[in-house]
Amino acid sequence: MSQENVEVVRKLFEVYNERSFVENQDLIDPAMVWDMSRAGLPDATAYTGPSGFLQFVEAWEEGITQERMEAEEIVDSGEWVVVMVSHHGQGKASGIEVGQHFAMVWTVRGGRATRMELYPTREEALEAVGLSEQDAHADS
Repeated sequence: MSQENVEVVRKLFEVYNERSFVENQDLIDPAMVWDMSRAGLPDATAYTGPSGFLQFVEAWEEGITQERMEAEEIVDSGEWVVVMVSHHGQGKASGIEVGQHFAMVWTVRGGRATRMELYPTREEALEAVGLSEQDAHADS
């Protein structure tokens, strides 16, 4: 089952970058939580359900264009999928290239994402799922 969860998460990265949410809504649980509360941002919060997730995407798109998220490393931890992410875009007003790295912990149940928690570092994400650096084996 965990390899299937990894494939769901891989597909969700494609969906995010293509903005094909409507066409792929079967991959997202109606009560999914997109938790940004650990992001270290002033307005970091959690968004719930499809409408909350779209609210998050729209907020990002207000200031950033050509935004993409790439999975640099995927760790299958059984119950969770940990992804190290490279996030890039361009400021709409400034034209400045922006980039950041962070980690996501995905929970997938029944072929649908039920939760995504964002962590500032790989170490924090691994710790959240009970893995050490030695335990983490990349799947990518």
